[in-house]
Amino acid sequence: MNTVWTEEEKDFVRQNANILTDKQGSEQLSRITGRNVTLNSWRKQRQKLGISKMPGRGICEVRKQNEDS
Repeated sequence: MNTVWTEEEKDFVRQNANILTDKQGSEQLSRITGRNVTLNSWRKQRQKLGISKMPGRGICEVRKQNEDS
């Protein structure tokens, strides 16, 4: 079932996307909210917010808006 994300949860994604990997972020948000936030739901929400990450395993760096793929 789809769950509506609160603004606080979206802010958490915005503030931590460049610090945490997607897996770490989903685990921490799950602990904070008390609901199961999967890796895929975290990643999809991050993408909906317009935040893309650099490719590579374990890289936390956020891609700048004006960079090409």
